[in-house]
Amino acid sequence: MTVLELVRRIRQWRREHGYSSSLAWAQGVVQLLKGIGLIEIDGLGNVRIPEVKLPGETEE
Repeated sequence: MTVLELVRRIRQWRREHGYSSSLAWAQGVVQLLKGIGLIEIDGLGNVRIPEVKLPGETEE
């Protein structure tokens, strides 16, 4: 996903959910990151960033 696609998804999420404040924008970013699997949030609100191995990356 490119940065432009990310920005478009965030803007779309904001329109769909009727948010315009900075806090709401931040919540939209968090929900988007969660939706595309870049972060995980447990039931207590703790955020975890899963390990992601890039193509060609080796174990060290």
